[in-house]
Amino acid sequence: MRRHPSVASVTLSRTFRPATTDSYNFLELPSTLWTAASTSSSAGDGTVIGIIDTGVWPEHPSFDDTGYSSTLPSGWSGTCPTTSDFTCNNKIIGGGIFYAGFEHRFGRVNLTLDWLSSRDSDGHGTWCTGAAAGNSGVQC
Repeated sequence: MRRHPSVASVTLSRTFRPATTDSYNFLELPSTLWTAASTSSSAGDGTVIGIIDTGVWPEHPSFDDTGYSSTLPSGWSGTCPTTSDFTCNNKIIGGGIFYAGFEHRFGRVNLTLDWLSSRDSDGHGTWCTGAAAGNSGVQC
């Protein structure tokens, strides 16, 4: 396949398993880390972070959008794929799902265990996103 003239690149696809959903214990950090690190309630305002992981639970307290502006950041061109089980808010402003590679390797997505949406299926994506962009004072 690699030598076919219409193929630009072929790389080995590896499967990784999530390591944790408990950031403070996993990283051996005090649960007061955010309070100590952030001296301002507006720390991180205007920052857009993209996470590629297992999804996110928008209802998690880390993503409570109380007090956030409904104005999207300048230059933002993403979309929010609102479905029956996922919706954006003023903190989570975009999402996406990429499952073609998964289905190619493992077969159809098991819809009794997962969603074809940006909703997290096992907590890992919510943990990572919360650690990177979650609200201050909320334990992931």
